[in-house]
Amino acid sequence: MIRPQWTVAAGGRRRGRAGRRVLALLGLVGLLLVDLLLAGVGPATAAPVPPAGGQTFGVQPASAGKPDRRPYFTYSVTPGAVLTDQLAVANISLRPLTLRVYARDAFNTPDGGFDVLAAKGKSTDVGSWLTVASGLVTVPARSKKIVPFRLRVPANATPGDHAGGIVASITSVGRDRNGNPVRLDQRVGARVYLRVSGPLHPNLAVTGMRTDYRGTANPAGCGDLGVTYQVHNEGNVRLAGHQRVRVSGPFGSGAKVQNVPDLPELLPGSVATVSTTVHCVRPTIRVNATATVNPVPPAGGVSAIAPSAIGRTGLWALPWIGVGMLLVLVVLGWLYLRQRRRDGSAAKPTPPEPPAGPPPAPAGSAGVPSDPVSSDPAPGDAAPVGSAVAEVAEAIPTEATPVGSAVAEAPPAGPGVAVPAGAREPAPADPGAADPGRAEPAVAEPARAAAGAAGVGEDG
Repeated sequence: MIRPQWTVAAGGRRRGRAGRRVLALLGLVGLLLVDLLLAGVGPATAAPVPPAGGQTFGVQPASAGKPDRRPYFTYSVTPGAVLTDQLAVANISLRPLTLRVYARDAFNTPDGGFDVLAAKGKSTDVGSWLTVASGLVTVPARSKKIVPFRLRVPANATPGDHAGGIVASITSVGRDRNGNPVRLDQRVGARVYLRVSGPLHPNLAVTGMRTDYRGTANPAGCGDLGVTYQVHNEGNVRLAGHQRVRVSGPFGSGAKVQNVPDLPELLPGSVATVSTTVHCVRPTIRVNATATVNPVPPAGGVSAIAPSAIGRTGLWALPWIGVGMLLVLVVLGWLYLRQRRRDGSAAKPTPPEPPAGPPPAPAGSAGVPSDPVSSDPAPGDAAPVGSAVAEVAEAIPTEATPVGSAVAEAPPAGPGVAVPAGAREPAPADPGAADPGRAEPAVAEPARAAAGAAGVGEDG
C-alpha cells in the first residue's frame, strides 16, 4: 500500500532534539492510523485519520445533542415510515476541519467484509432513503458537531433487512515514498441497519464449490486439498454463519473435518467467497468434500431460524506413482504368461509326416504298383513313364499264351489289377516278324498303341 508522507505543523520554533523526536513519533502514529482507516468503515466511531496538518476525526450515533452508546443505527420500520436521528462528527485535531457528510448503500466485499459505496456511487436502497441536513460540515478543533438526518422509507419497500452507512470524508493531497503526489479520500462511517416489516425468509446457499488436490511423490504419503466455495444470501435477512469442511474417501473412509473462520455478516443478495486448505489428505482415488454453513444472527441482529447450507463436490485423487508401478507389474505379468504359452506350444510332439512315395502294394501282389490314374491319356499326349508297365500289364493275361492269340482272347484287365507273382511279362510282338499273309486280330491294335505310348515301339 502506498503511504503518504505527512508533514506535521507545530506552533512556535522547534528547538533541540526532543522536539524532532516528538514530531517523528507523531508522524509514525499518523501512518498507523491511515492504515487502520483505509481498511474499511468501522461499526461505530472510526479511528482518527491524520491528513495534512495532523487532523483526526470520527463519527458515531448521537441523541439529545451528544454522542450515545449505540454501536450503529438500527431501525424496525413499516413501509412509508419517516423518522429522524442524529450523527455526531468529532474533530480531535488542533485545527478546524471541513468534512463532507453523505449516505450510501452498503455491500459485502468478496471476503465478507462490510463497506459502503464511494461518494460517486449511485445508491438505490438505504443510501437513497437517507437525507443529511448538511452535506459540508465544519467542525472546530477538539470539538464535536451534531448533524441531524432524516430517513424516509418508501411505501413499496420490500420486507426484510436493508443496510447502508453515513460517511464523513475529507480529501487531502500527500506524497508517496517516491515523492509523487497522491490524492487520498479518507473517510469513516457509521452503519445503518433497517428491517422493514413483512415476511422474513432467511436462507443461505453454498454454490460454486471446487477443489484442488496437491499430492506428493510418496505413494504412501498425503497431500493438501484446497477447497473454495461461495456463500450466497438468497433470503431477505442478514446472516452470519459457522462454517466447516469435511473431506473423506470412498464410503466415508479417512474422514477429516476442517474448521473454517465464521462468516461475520452477509447482507441479503450478497455473495462471499470462502477458501480453506485441508492438510494431509490421502489420495484414495476418489475424494469427497462437503462444506456446511450453519446460519446464525450477526452481532446485534435479530434471531432468525434458517436451515443449514450444504455444498458437495468431489475429485479424482490418484496416487500416480502407485498407479505407474501397478501398470509395470501388469505388463510384466502379461509378458510372462505370453512366454509360457510359447514354451508350452514348442514342447508338444508333432505327428510324423507321411512318406513321399506311393503307398505300398497290398499283400499277394506281384510287387508292381498300380497307377492310380485310371483314365487313358489323350491321343497325342505322352504317358508318364511309370505307367507304361501298368498299361502293358493290362493287356497281358494271367497265364502265358502264344503271343498272337493271348492278346486277342484275353479280356482287358481293369484298373488296379496286378500281375500274379512269378508271371513273366512277355515281350511285345514284332510286327515285322509276323506272317505277311496272316491278318492280325483287331483287338491287338490297343496293345500296340499302348506299347507305343509307353515308349516301346517301332524303330524310326
